[in-house]
Amino acid sequence: MTSSIIVEWNHVKKFVSDSEHSKPKGNTLILIVSKDMKGRLEKIPLGNDRINFLKSDEFKKNILKSYWGNFTKGLLILPCECSDAIEVILPSCHSGFEKDILLCVNVSPSNKKDINAFIKNGFSNPFMKDDKLWLSRTNVIQDFSVTDAKNEVEHVSTATNGSSACQLTATFSKDALTFLKNSTKDGFTINKNGKETQKELSGELYVKGTTRIKGGIVYVIDVMKDSVRSGEEESVDVMPTRYNFHSHPMEAYVNNSVEKAWPSLTDYLGIIHLGKNTIFHCVATLEGLYVVSFGQYWGSRIEEIDKTFVKNNFKINQRTPWTPLEYTQKMNGILHKGNPIFEVKFFEWGKVKPFKVHFSESGKGSKTCITSEKTMKRMKSIVEK
Repeated sequence: MTSSIIVEWNHVKKFVSDSEHSKPKGNTLILIVSKDMKGRLEKIPLGNDRINFLKSDEFKKNILKSYWGNFTKGLLILPCECSDAIEVILPSCHSGFEKDILLCVNVSPSNKKDINAFIKNGFSNPFMKDDKLWLSRTNVIQDFSVTDAKNEVEHVSTATNGSSACQLTATFSKDALTFLKNSTKDGFTINKNGKETQKELSGELYVKGTTRIKGGIVYVIDVMKDSVRSGEEESVDVMPTRYNFHSHPMEAYVNNSVEKAWPSLTDYLGIIHLGKNTIFHCVATLEGLYVVSFGQYWGSRIEEIDKTFVKNNFKINQRTPWTPLEYTQKMNGILHKGNPIFEVKFFEWGKVKPFKVHFSESGKGSKTCITSEKTMKRMKSIVEK
């Protein structure tokens, strides 16, 4: 039986000074030894006696494998070659580092063996950087699915398919659809004048998991209920997350004498403001669910979109005698410099099916397709450190 020992930099300097590890490739040395040898080491009090034992010929002869990692600002980057030993390395990470540090690794996307070994041990939230696939996990793992991680790795590794824009297929959980449908009838609050009126609601949507259909991987979207906020009767702020929604309240239909409430000009301008942060935005209405994303061309050129063009072309009176399907066809047919700015979809309640969207790559320099808010935050915490 084997175990691991992690030697941090202040001790590494002493340990490597006269050993075969005299040219460190990181600031954290990971040693694989027998459980007996680790037990003997742990019985020696911290201090010079333990350092001397680490430097002894007896100890060094019993080192089975060694790896170099890098630890900085709550982030431990492990070498991809440690995949065979990751199961015995993790316990030392748990005991030697704070619970909230992030463990990460980068591997070749074609290296399925190492990728699967890391996923099996809780690494997920994949993204690409410099032609490497990055995986990460918290020191103490929670809520993890091997199947979802493998699906996400497969998708992220091939998401662009040679295109300049990312793409994914999504659907909604049953709970999400129930909540979104009910949001058009909820949201009543008391105003300062004591009158109760219905307000627009908004909130974050998130990737609950993945599933597979004949066409490939499908991301299942749910509502993060603790993010839901109330706005005004006909406006609400929307959080710049990967997926989000807002509602068009039933009371607003009555106040404006309309039977349909498709996305307004303000909604489209708001989606432009959300920019590359958001993959798609949903508008929940009485007649059904509108899903708005950017077109394939403009999705990677959002900052170049002419807002005056949008103002002149996307202000559609909601009394216009179009069906929701006719409305989406009209919106998708509006071309700016030969390309649609938005992709607008409509689903009647009870008839929602998987749909494909295009979205912008993320990251600086080396671009990657980030499919969840959690992975976006992970990428930023890794790349910016």
